[in-house]
Amino acid sequence: MTKLILTLSLLIGFIGNSFGQISVKGGIYSDSTLTMPINKVKLILKTDIGKKTYRTDKDGKFNILTDKTITEFSLEIKKKGYITVVLNGISKNTEFDVIFRKALTVHDQGYEGGSEIIIKN
Repeated sequence: MTKLILTLSLLIGFIGNSFGQISVKGGIYSDSTLTMPINKVKLILKTDIGKKTYRTDKDGKFNILTDKTITEFSLEIKKKGYITVVLNGISKNTEFDVIFRKALTVHDQGYEGGSEIIIKN
């Protein structure tokens, strides 16, 4: 009987953990064809409780898992020399890519406009 109770509690714990997370994933790129990834971009997850910092991998990808107790959060994406992107009001599983543009003025050579967000779902 003890083994059965222990097994059931472990199963319930695993099911609760698998459904108790919100996933935010995507990639950071420097071109509109999404072929030139930018690595080591800082991602700052801000909630009511506090903030946590993540970084993209060598392929410009990120995957952030949060507890479901967080109802809404924002994500700030920044790197020195690039235009910072802030996403507010994220409250569900989200997948997106960001086309990160360099911080240049309109009159600078190589100016391509502001950063863009491409939502996948």
